Amino acid sequence: MAHRCVVLGIVLLVAGVQLRYVESFVLTQKASEFIESNVKQAGFQHEETYDTFLLTAGPASKKTVTPPRWLGWALMSVGGVMLLHGATIQRLD
Repeated sequence: MAHRCVVLGIVLLVAGVQLRYVESFVLTQKASEFIESNVKQAGFQHEETYDTFLLTAGPASKKTVTPPRWLGWALMSVGGVMLLHGATIQRLD
């Protein structure tokens, strides 16, 4: 159990750091088509521009995902707590 907490904490911590350094992610054509078809199937309204963490139209019909600024801090916080918890938990043998 302790090793899982450490590994998950490291993954969340690294993901949070990455979200703090990157403003947006441009999806590939295939991923953009997948998202487009699933958004329409789920019944969501599709517009050309969305707010944070939603999809926006980009060049050549590729989509751009812009996560909110607070998400990086949240992932780093949870990852740090899980990393410390996993490092300090005593193994019950």
